[in-house]
Amino acid sequence: MHEKCKKLHFRPQQYRITTPIINDLHFGAGNAIVKTSLLWARVHSSKRIGGATLKSRFSTLFLLLMFCVSVASFANADDIQTIGQFTGSTCNADPCTPTTFTIGTFNINPGDTSITISGFFGNSVAPNSAGANVYLGTILVAQCVEFAGCYSNQSPTAWSDTLTLAEISALGTGPVNLTATQTSQFVVQLGETTLDQVATPEPSSIFLLGTSLLGLGGAVRRKILG
Repeated sequence: MHEKCKKLHFRPQQYRITTPIINDLHFGAGNAIVKTSLLWARVHSSKRIGGATLKSRFSTLFLLLMFCVSVASFANADDIQTIGQFTGSTCNADPCTPTTFTIGTFNINPGDTSITISGFFGNSVAPNSAGANVYLGTILVAQCVEFAGCYSNQSPTAWSDTLTLAEISALGTGPVNLTATQTSQFVVQLGETTLDQVATPEPSSIFLLGTSLLGLGGAVRRKILG
C-alpha cells in the first residue's frame, strides 16, 4: 500500500468500511485520497445522523415515561371500595341491649378531599332492619330509627353521607372499621356498603402531565415536519 494511504490510519472495524473499498485504495494514492475523503464524509455524516436519531428516541421514551407516570397519578385520584351485606344476631328483648357489630374495614387513602359512603338498611335476607347506628371509625354516617321506614319497609332503604373536610381529617389514613350498633329489637340487616374516595391531583402531577403532553406534541410535530 502507498505510504500516503498508510498515514490515513484506516480502522475498518470502527467505521465499518467494506473490503472492496479498501482494495480500491491499491489503485493509486491520488484516487485513494479522493475515495477516502468521500468515505470519511459519509461515515461522519452517518454517525452524526445516527446520534441525533438515538437522542431523539431517548427523548421520546423519556416523555412517554413522564406521561405514563402522570396518568397513573390521575388514575389513582378516584378510589371505590365495597363491603358486602351483613346480617346480625337476633335480639327479641325490648329494649334490646346495645350490641356493636364490625361490618368490615375500609382503607382510607392519603390526600383525600372528598369521601362519600353509601349503603342500604335491608338486604337479600330481609328488606328492612332493626334500629341501628352505622359508624365509619367514630363518625356516625347512617341511622335507622325504630318504627321509621328503614325499620318496616318492604324494600331496602338507601342511605348516603358525604364527609366534611374536618371529618376526613379526623378520620386519618389507613384501615378504618365500619361498625353498626343495634338500638332496637330484631335483627340488623345491612346491604352492600360503598366508600367513594376522591383525591385532588397534586400540583406536581398536573405539571408533570402538562410538560409531558407539550413534549410529546413537539416530538410529533418535528416528526411530521421532518
